[in-house]
Amino acid sequence: MRKVVIAAIAALITAGTPAPATAIEPVSPGLVVSLSHAPSHFLPGMVAAYTEITVANPRSATATGTVTITDPLPAGLTATAVAGKGWTCEGTTCHRSDPLPGHSAYPPIRVVMNVAANAPERLINAVSGQKDVIPARDACPYGWSPDQTVAFGKADSKVRNQQSPDGCTILDRIWDNAPFASHGAFVSTVERETRHLGPWQRAAILMAAVRSDVGTVPEFDNSCANRIAFTFDDGTSSYRPKLLQVLRDKQVHATFFDNGVRVEANPQWARFQAAEGHVELNHTYSHVHMDQLTPEQNTEEVVHNERVLAAAGAPIPFKGIRPPFGGSNPAVQKLLIELGYTYFLNRIDGADWLPDKSAAAIRDDIVAQLKPGVIIGMHDGPIDTPAGAATVDAVGQIIDKARSLGYCFGVVDVSGHVVADRYVSSGRPIPPLVNPVPYRIPLAFGTEEEIPPPWVPIK
Repeated sequence: MRKVVIAAIAALITAGTPAPATAIEPVSPGLVVSLSHAPSHFLPGMVAAYTEITVANPRSATATGTVTITDPLPAGLTATAVAGKGWTCEGTTCHRSDPLPGHSAYPPIRVVMNVAANAPERLINAVSGQKDVIPARDACPYGWSPDQTVAFGKADSKVRNQQSPDGCTILDRIWDNAPFASHGAFVSTVERETRHLGPWQRAAILMAAVRSDVGTVPEFDNSCANRIAFTFDDGTSSYRPKLLQVLRDKQVHATFFDNGVRVEANPQWARFQAAEGHVELNHTYSHVHMDQLTPEQNTEEVVHNERVLAAAGAPIPFKGIRPPFGGSNPAVQKLLIELGYTYFLNRIDGADWLPDKSAAAIRDDIVAQLKPGVIIGMHDGPIDTPAGAATVDAVGQIIDKARSLGYCFGVVDVSGHVVADRYVSSGRPIPPLVNPVPYRIPLAFGTEEEIPPPWVPIK
């Protein structure tokens, strides 16, 4: 089978395909505006979808004067936050008057919105003569991201995971055939599902399929439309090694919103998480109430945490943040948008930070709230309570129950929504606890005697 596929690949390498162009329209004399949106397909009832508006100066001369941008939004979309660095925004109208040098662009304006439950199948967002057609239905909801490459574990084709107009990507169509009886069956599927591609692209994807381990190792079937994702806040704590083992055993990736003050104490866990394929994102350095701080203080908390994660060997793959305590008043939302961040507030939880809540109660509360595309928010060792053991015990139970109900697991992406992925273990040993875990004293719930040793108070 391998020789046949390689021969077929060699015959395919004859030509390339051009990249599509992006259209732009005038916004005011000398300037142009372009629109984009994320995720690629909106869904009825979706929260925190967004559009970005960019104003650019394609000429050599500096542009001067006031620039005003208004996004009226079509029926079916409701703005929840509007901001852009250097822009002054009221409602969905933003303006600025600083000069724009030639061949440059202002920082984009982001309009965060909710999608109505009765939204039409196609939304047309028009700004200054530019129209962005937004599909509001998806044949492959919460599927593989079109922003990634076609990869099968460590075997990466480097080919963009192209998306069809119906919302399904190359990887969606391939994995829709899972489970595979053998490696040969998988390669045959890839060969069939890539026939519409250009020869160079198809050849690269087939070579990656041949190199992959798909069909040679036991794995859970993780292809379905009802996809959900785990996130864990406040890490890293002494419960993290056990949680990482549960996730490895169940072949489920998670998104970790970790605090730098704890990562500094035990950087080995963040480093392992990045190598294992988990997603490492921002939760501020010291777990602050962002609503109560100045913009300067909040900026330092966010940027400091970026530096700590990078130094630990786990740089954030994109600018994603969950503000601690859900602290996200309009001023904080504006700041985070200006910093280029997507903030993750859409989640369900089971109040697992309460020290006396059992694993069964956490499990039942989470399972009762499950629905396709949901983000599960949990804490495997909150920074200000002694909870955590019951959460870790509940995770495996939640995974088993969710799978029995027809759910699959993914991770969150830069758009703030759930996308598909495949768990491929790094094979590295899960690191043990090395240094005491920092806790914020006084605790919000429970007593210091209940904190698992070793620990130290945050100064």
